[in-house]
Amino acid sequence: MGHIMQYHVINTNSPGASTLFYLHNTYIAMSSKKIYPEHTYTRWHVVVLFLIPLILYAQSFGFNFVFHDDDSIILQNAEVLKQFDWQKLLFTDAWILKKQIELYRPLQSITFALDYQIGQTNPAVYHVHNVLAFAMGIVLLYLFFIQLGITAAHSFLLSALYGVHYLFANTVCWIPARGDLYLFLFSMLTLLLWFKVLHSGRMLYVLLAALTYFLALMAKESAIVVLPIVALITYQQKKLQIKNTWLLIFGALSIMLSGIYFYMRSLSIINTPNIFTLEGFLYNIRIIPEQTGKFFLPAFFSVMPAFTMLLTLLGCLVLMVIASLLFLYRKQLPMGMIGLGATLFVLPTLPAVVYKPQFTGFAYDYLDHRLFFPATGLLLIAYHLVQLLISKRISTSYVYILMLVLAGYSYAVSRSYTDYKTYYTNATETNPRSGLAWMNFGTLSTRENNYDMAFKYFYKAKEVVPDNIELRLKIADSHLTLKQWDAMKRECKEIIAKSPKTLKAYYNIADYYVEMNQADSMRSWMQRAYRQDSSSADYYYYYAFLYKHLNIPDSSIHYFGACIKRNPSYSLAYFNRGMLNGNKGDYQAALKDFEQYITKAPGDPNAYFYYGQALCITGNAGKGCEYLKEADRRGVKEARAKIDYYCR
Repeated sequence: MGHIMQYHVINTNSPGASTLFYLHNTYIAMSSKKIYPEHTYTRWHVVVLFLIPLILYAQSFGFNFVFHDDDSIILQNAEVLKQFDWQKLLFTDAWILKKQIELYRPLQSITFALDYQIGQTNPAVYHVHNVLAFAMGIVLLYLFFIQLGITAAHSFLLSALYGVHYLFANTVCWIPARGDLYLFLFSMLTLLLWFKVLHSGRMLYVLLAALTYFLALMAKESAIVVLPIVALITYQQKKLQIKNTWLLIFGALSIMLSGIYFYMRSLSIINTPNIFTLEGFLYNIRIIPEQTGKFFLPAFFSVMPAFTMLLTLLGCLVLMVIASLLFLYRKQLPMGMIGLGATLFVLPTLPAVVYKPQFTGFAYDYLDHRLFFPATGLLLIAYHLVQLLISKRISTSYVYILMLVLAGYSYAVSRSYTDYKTYYTNATETNPRSGLAWMNFGTLSTRENNYDMAFKYFYKAKEVVPDNIELRLKIADSHLTLKQWDAMKRECKEIIAKSPKTLKAYYNIADYYVEMNQADSMRSWMQRAYRQDSSSADYYYYYAFLYKHLNIPDSSIHYFGACIKRNPSYSLAYFNRGMLNGNKGDYQAALKDFEQYITKAPGDPNAYFYYGQALCITGNAGKGCEYLKEADRRGVKEARAKIDYYCR
């Protein structure tokens, strides 16, 4: 294995060479070690390829959550993950909520539940899982390249380069990229099993290929593109005399399983008919040149990328160079493999191109972890071009140097996922137009009571998205917390002018008048809110809170009940009513409220604390102590004293 970049197939540089020679020679190599003696070292390749990503990304085992979707999925759904509720895992959206967003990732949800059984909310477990899945994917890529007729030595080097590519630091280190990891794993398994079908004709492999295709779909809907890739591979290997029966069975199973998947999906996600539009396609088409440019020009790492003219132009230039070379050398190149590479790149990329969610531009324009599967096509095309254009054999030492450089860069940029501060620092530095990055950075700063930094980030976000109501409310709420009344009222009045139905703005001003002991002015502002939306559960929740501040518990309990009547899922209404019932000594009513709250907000540590207390007070100390101990594990400081008191 001292040199690379030389063909080991029959007469591939002749005009008459075809994909068949590649595939035929692969088949021979699998059955006879005399053709390619380097195939005898496959096991060593597998071990090394598995270890390379493991070593490179071992530092991620000490990373925290970055509070971009991982908190929504894992921390706020801890109770669902703990209970391993199959119905909720299979029939909810990617945030494990019922029809809140348009993304469906049931396999991802199940793997998070498995992780929770091992380490609860310890981020190390989720990071280890991602790294192991990534490493297994690189091994499967190696086996796939061998099936395409690429020698074991070349397949090893190509897969190793892929495994240290800096773009995939996003795929490995961002925990919610789990769906793309399993999309890659099960898509590759489907293709490998289909090669088994083509070479052996066994029914078992047909059934296994259908199963892994379904699992790929359960990881991510873009796995639907695996079917045309299977068809293309079958066409290219038509002289292997595959039985039409196997094709019909696989096709029928795939259609049936796809129907089951999309039915499950329709029951689980929010209906968003305007996501796939021509406008979205025209906006997102820049994804193709930008991600191509990033793949070949490693200098544009961002955890939340935005379109840039420089990268778009560079990517277009790279695509033009590749297209020109393919045209000029079309007679010398194995165009079957080039076509497969183009298909592998374009088809899995298309879903991201036609999909334009509402937050596009406000948050980011695309995410690089989605490139993990499609970029295999770019690598395949690049390999054949280099094979043809470089006549002299290149020493493997140069490839290893390139590998070390890429690994070093990947190691450095992966540290952007250490915690939320490094994550949002990278996001705001590389994409200063991301209102979401600035806003989340500010929100997380308020949790640490660092309001100076919070206002800095909020006002940066305001420069980018001045009309975003969610952001303006966060600014107003921060002023309210600090009792900066004039700034709060000014912000809320501007919100009302832009969005009159934003009831929280009326509540904030009404709360100010509660502080000033001006009950009539408080009611006046709430009457304005009532005129805007009298049926909203929010209105009754805010009114209940104002009566709570006025220390009129009966009225407060009444309005929290009115809120729950209009929206039985309003978790905070149960919590606050439970607190009031507990203060009144009505512990049975408090217990029922906290029981409802913990089922609706399982990510809140206080839910375990107050539910545990209510259980202990009402005579169920055994179960109550379990919840108090869970609250203690989740960091509730007061829990230890209650455990000492109730759980002796």
